[in-house]
Amino acid sequence: MTWGDRARGPALLAAFGLAAAVLAGCSGGTSAPHRSLPPFSPTPSDSSSTSGSASVSPTPTVTVPPVGYAPLTGLPLTVAAAVTRPIVAVVVVRAPGVAGAVGLGSSDIVFQEFDRPGRSRLLALFQTYDVRSVGPVADTAPVDIRLLTPMAVPVYAYVSGPTGFIAQARPDVVTPRSAVTSPGLFRSAGGIFTSTSALRASAPNAQPAPAGLFSFDAVPAGKARGARTVSRATITVPGQVAQSWTWTGKAWAGPGGLSRTNLVVQTVVYKLLTPSKGPRVSSADVIGSGASTVLAGNVAVAGQWIRPAPAQVTNYVDSAAIPFSLMPGNSVVLLVPPGTRVTLS
Repeated sequence: MTWGDRARGPALLAAFGLAAAVLAGCSGGTSAPHRSLPPFSPTPSDSSSTSGSASVSPTPTVTVPPVGYAPLTGLPLTVAAAVTRPIVAVVVVRAPGVAGAVGLGSSDIVFQEFDRPGRSRLLALFQTYDVRSVGPVADTAPVDIRLLTPMAVPVYAYVSGPTGFIAQARPDVVTPRSAVTSPGLFRSAGGIFTSTSALRASAPNAQPAPAGLFSFDAVPAGKARGARTVSRATITVPGQVAQSWTWTGKAWAGPGGLSRTNLVVQTVVYKLLTPSKGPRVSSADVIGSGASTVLAGNVAVAGQWIRPAPAQVTNYVDSAAIPFSLMPGNSVVLLVPPGTRVTLS
């Protein structure tokens, strides 16, 4: 992934006794998704027009050397301010009878937690791109805070939630923005939606995205033990509709039209929580270790995920405990319970 200086990756990994090779991503292979221009990107000049019968030579293409790499995708950036801009995190609900998720295509990383039968929560991280509308926004949950702890107090948007859950969104860990305390940042339209631009503007003193969260410069996935090429993945989570992902030649196309370069299936322990107010929910424990299946592009590697403590990042290793890297680009991480079936072909 990206460290401002990519050569620092091995040093970070050595601190953990493992090389970090984690998730990240971009839609459509190794190039940034084709949407509106990314923040801080120079606006290309308009094409020259002709006058009368005179011909005009095309403007030569100017290649701007990268000044750094996006922290969550590992993709090159040409403007220094884009490297360190803060992370914005928005929690989104996906459930029957709820408006379909919007705005996720512009995210760098999406984590999916399966908290109730037939329903899930998506934590979308935005650093490279902003989006005018993302949602429907969901309530907070403990897993969000655990995932965001290493990310330099990111701006974190949610609707509300049980008192005990809200209390975990401490201002020393995240910059909380709820629909209850900051209603002007949210709008109702068959669900609650927000804008990452507005969220970012609401926190002018937010901390820059930290370097060293992820690495794309370890051993390529194709050289990992047991690596194999695949073009289709089906993930069957107990109590959920099976997910089908297809490799298009550039990215994984999945549910809801989501397109990702990297697909990570991370098996975690779920704990059943009973808030004083609200329904019982299952909560993913993302600290510790467990089995993983990582699809870095169309290369699948079965191995383990390891995260010893909340302040540390998650490392992915193959069956020989050797770290490997993902492809630069955006990612989705499925936090699945034991008993989930992963079928690859």
